[in-house]
Amino acid sequence: MPGNLPNFPPWILRFLGIRRKPVKPLSTWRTCLWAFLGSFTGMSIVMILFHYAPFFARRNIPLIISTWGASVMLLFATPEAPLAQPRGVLFGTVISSIIGVAINKMFLEINTPASIFVEVQWVSAATTISLTAMAMILTRTVHPPAGATALLPIAQPAVADLGWYYVGVMVLAVSLMIAWALIINNIERRFPVYWWKPTEDPQPDPKEAPDTAKRPSTLSAPCSRVPMSLASTLRHFSEPNPFPVDQARCPQITIPQLSHIPSGVLNAQEEAILRQIYQKLQLGDPFAHSLRSDPNYPDVNIANIR
Repeated sequence: MPGNLPNFPPWILRFLGIRRKPVKPLSTWRTCLWAFLGSFTGMSIVMILFHYAPFFARRNIPLIISTWGASVMLLFATPEAPLAQPRGVLFGTVISSIIGVAINKMFLEINTPASIFVEVQWVSAATTISLTAMAMILTRTVHPPAGATALLPIAQPAVADLGWYYVGVMVLAVSLMIAWALIINNIERRFPVYWWKPTEDPQPDPKEAPDTAKRPSTLSAPCSRVPMSLASTLRHFSEPNPFPVDQARCPQITIPQLSHIPSGVLNAQEEAILRQIYQKLQLGDPFAHSLRSDPNYPDVNIANIR
């Protein structure tokens, strides 16, 4: 991804599949609303164009081609799904329609005898769908509705009569759907997630990013910003190297004085471990020094240990 893309206006970045901030998830009813509006208008645009435009009406374009419905479902019901991204929708349709028309002409339009038409038809259908699947996998343009796109020239005479014109019809139809999806799916949702291959979203603008310089970073176990309990503290201090991470960044670990612990809480072994901790405090242990730097930690004197 070019480094200057994040400097584009946000509305352009949306069409490129880039968002500066994550898209908030929608409630079910809002998702249904946008899916309804997108599907209704998207399908209507395509059918109205092919039915009422004189250029297409003269060529007897079918009013409804079944694969349009499947593509509409992906584009407007699940716009962030991998199978709904423009690369697969567009190029998967191109590949499948070309293969479908080519196989139909090779198998069914070269003086196929009527007596074996059904046998040739199922062989051509199986060949078509197999070649389409292989081609889409190789080009990474898998689009499930394209499987039906490839079969239609073999299964429906009205589509077969279009010949190579069928390829242009299908490409124009899915292009219109993608264009409409870019508009309506970017109002409260996200489309596309990517155009050619998955990419990472750009880093936020430093001027807009929250100030994290003063925030303490989160440390991995066993050291954390959460105050440790007495039992956890004693257990960790009994290990040879209890805190191998940056010890100066654990100021909230509190070691209570023995004089503040009620009798009977600690057994003899735990009291011995706690005495060793106090000795480390007096001998300048690095971790102990970080503890003593905490203003909330009281000064410890061995004489105070009972």
